[in-house]
Amino acid sequence: MAKTPLARPEAPPGPQFQFFDLLQQTVRRHGDLSLDAIVKKGFYASRAVLHRWLIGPKLPPRRMLDELAGVLGFSEEEREALIDAFSAAQEDHIHRQRYGVQEQLPAPPAGRSARSVFQQSLRDLMLAAGSPPYRVIERRAMHRDPPFSMSTSRLSDWLNGKSLPASREDLVALVAVLNREAQRLNFSGHLASWQEWDRLWQAARSERRV
Repeated sequence: MAKTPLARPEAPPGPQFQFFDLLQQTVRRHGDLSLDAIVKKGFYASRAVLHRWLIGPKLPPRRMLDELAGVLGFSEEEREALIDAFSAAQEDHIHRQRYGVQEQLPAPPAGRSARSVFQQSLRDLMLAAGSPPYRVIERRAMHRDPPFSMSTSRLSDWLNGKSLPASREDLVALVAVLNREAQRLNFSGHLASWQEWDRLWQAARSERRV
């Protein structure tokens, strides 16, 4: 009987979605087993509970990450990346509960265009990620599930302000890779949610068309 593929995470855009996305990618790298097979290998919860913890929207208990890492044999680097992403997701969840709906982006400062704000935000995220070489970003994008191809020339154009990402898929892949690198480096500042990035990108594109 064919394995049913995991559904897209049912989590808010931003750190919570990124956590579930990373968790699913990590599970797939370790044999892409069915949920029943994972439970049979010794995972302590039922198939239904495991499914909810891999999909969301409710964050799983912290213990689950340790148990799953042991059952599937995650590397120390994978485990640390998941813990970092889990901590960011928890902080985002608490923030949403405390302050309600998504925070609104301020209007571009006087004298600055929406495009310049978008480009500066990308440069800031690049710095938060430790300014990885374009080749590293390209490789990280290819290791996503599904793999995403982005050339170093396109990356250079986006990050140097020569052009904007042409599609949401471009933007999602770039931001996801840089966010993960920033989390891996224990960046303690604010990482914008996907909704924030989408608003910035839409504003920059609209301005370009005027």
